[in-house]
Amino acid sequence: MVSEMMLSGRRIACFLILFALVYGLLMSPWPGVNHASRSVLITGGQWVFNAFFPRAQVKLEAKESEGLEDTRISVRHQATGGRIWMDVNSRQVAFLPVVVVTALIMATPLRWLRRIWSLCQGWALVGMFLVLRLLTMVVYGAYQTLPTSEAVPPTLWDKSVATTVMFVGVGQPMSYIVPILIWGLVTLRGSGLDYIVSGNRPPAVVNEQEAGPKAG
Repeated sequence: MVSEMMLSGRRIACFLILFALVYGLLMSPWPGVNHASRSVLITGGQWVFNAFFPRAQVKLEAKESEGLEDTRISVRHQATGGRIWMDVNSRQVAFLPVVVVTALIMATPLRWLRRIWSLCQGWALVGMFLVLRLLTMVVYGAYQTLPTSEAVPPTLWDKSVATTVMFVGVGQPMSYIVPILIWGLVTLRGSGLDYIVSGNRPPAVVNEQEAGPKAG
């Protein structure tokens, strides 16, 4: 029992160390990485909105000015017809979730074929999450209550909606929470958790004909 606990503790420690190494390597400020990730976000997001939400008239573009918020999302307001724009940090909104799910899966002690398949699934689900984040921002921008000439303070409902949109759309905690859930979904199914913790591989499937007749 003690040796099994030591083995489990060693596996967990190795997982955490490998996760930290992969995460640190991917999050390092390599030249061109921020520009490339922003371009992927803009190109992919623009294609999705043009293909599935053309009436929203969404436009994603890079900001020329320096700063953390390097990407601008603009949408036509449904009531006024004017353009509403919102600035986001592409590294925090899009690149960080990809890094977290990649580091978690790469640190998971699975067979390489299973690990590669989990990476493909994880990236696909993160892509869906990113579309949801952008869609949340776009819907809010298109239907938000605009300030009027009268000095009317925002209601509790307005504040609650704005806070929720900011948390889902650009909140950094969501860039960790959702990838962790995705990692659990694509790697910890079936006997995967038992293999990760204890090292017990799933039982092999034996052909009944090769196994021979069963004893009566």
